[in-house]
Amino acid sequence: MGADMLSLLLLLFVNGCGERDSLPCVDVVELNIVYAEDQMGSYAPRCQQVITWRWSGGELHVAEWMIAGDFFTQGERAYWVNGQELYGCRFRSVRKTHTLEDPEVLDRDELSPHDRVPYFK
Repeated sequence: MGADMLSLLLLLFVNGCGERDSLPCVDVVELNIVYAEDQMGSYAPRCQQVITWRWSGGELHVAEWMIAGDFFTQGERAYWVNGQELYGCRFRSVRKTHTLEDPEVLDRDELSPHDRVPYFK
């Protein structure tokens, strides 16, 4: 095995997504709370969703998203509930955002559907 291949394998096993387990690895996992204006002119949470992002063409793009209930992280792993199902992933970065728009809708035109990676299907 060449030195370059050995270096690559070591790098994969040192970062958070190089560990061997059944969870998919994403570059960024985001807990996003989307707000909407109510009848009184106040903003209230409309939904909570998990968005997974991956690097493509030097930019982050949405890989997949879903409505989520409970969300928690443990080390470099994130877990959430959608309906009766528990989902999880390994990540390089995690963030929580509060927005008025759906980030995945804004990103749809940037990355074609056949370039998206369905992690959780």
